Amino acid sequence: MYAVKQQKDMHTQLRTRTHVGRPSWKLLFDKFKAEHQSTNVFFTGNATMGDEIKVYCDNHGFRFEHEPYF
Repeated sequence: MYAVKQQKDMHTQLRTRTHVGRPSWKLLFDKFKAEHQSTNVFFTGNATMGDEIKVYCDNHGFRFEHEPYF
């Protein structure tokens, strides 16, 4: 209700809605592949999520760079 009435996300106060959770990696990478023949993916974050993203990069022929944070 708040977001509809205020036309803002209640967490960030931005007009763009916050999407909680992980995206559908398959749909996201399929879209990237359709739009770009090749690309580099740079990820900073949790190693477990990085491993999951790397699998999709490998499947789509994208170069993957991971810099873990502490």
